Amino acid sequence: MKKKKNSLVKKILFKSALIFCIAFIIIILVDKFILPWYVNVAEVQVPNVLGKDKDAAISILEETNLTVVLAGYINDNKVLKDCIILQKPSPGSIVKEGRRIYLYISSGEALVKMPNLQNKTLRDATVTIEKMGLKVGKIDKIESEIPSDIIVSHVPTEGRMVKKGSEVNLTVSVGPQAGMVRVPSLIGMPIKEAEKNLNIISLRLGKIFYQDSDNLLPNTVINQYPSEGNLLSTGGSVDITVSK
Repeated sequence: MKKKKNSLVKKILFKSALIFCIAFIIIILVDKFILPWYVNVAEVQVPNVLGKDKDAAISILEETNLTVVLAGYINDNKVLKDCIILQKPSPGSIVKEGRRIYLYISSGEALVKMPNLQNKTLRDATVTIEKMGLKVGKIDKIESEIPSDIIVSHVPTEGRMVKKGSEVNLTVSVGPQAGMVRVPSLIGMPIKEAEKNLNIISLRLGKIFYQDSDNLLPNTVINQYPSEGNLLSTGGSVDITVSK
């Protein structure tokens, strides 16, 4: 038992001595080599690149022996797109050569994607516009078969990227004019289908003209008069041109 106990004590003492030696060697290395190297690295003053173009800012910092890190983009209405809006450490700071300088770049004015406002009420469209940081601009009112107070069209149109604060011009229906209907598009329809669509809205088929066509089936509508969107009195006629 005593032999085992003595053996265990020796192992513990050996490991402790080994750990102490390794720690001592590390301290010596840090003191003699690593710390002197770090302390002797030249110091430089961080240049001011705020407001400068991204590429120019990178060149200035690299010429000063600093490492550039592009940290991200920030929307800003005052700083031009692709110019530096923020840098860390700040301009004038004293740092070691090779220090990382984080640059934040302006992405310019904030843009939003224009939604589809057609068929919304004027009130709903106004709420949507204001929530997106846009403004209601000019409101035009037109007679239409679309119910009153419904958006018929808008500018900018759906899908356009626009600056926040931009105006959106609206065209709003005031309802149909008494006894008037809007002409639908008949292009591409067979004659019978075109006539059926006209009859549904109390219009009738007028004169039929024929034109040669190599690409369309016979009796397909190529053109129409009046064109789509025009208002006609109830019972009015629409002339069409069809393929032979």
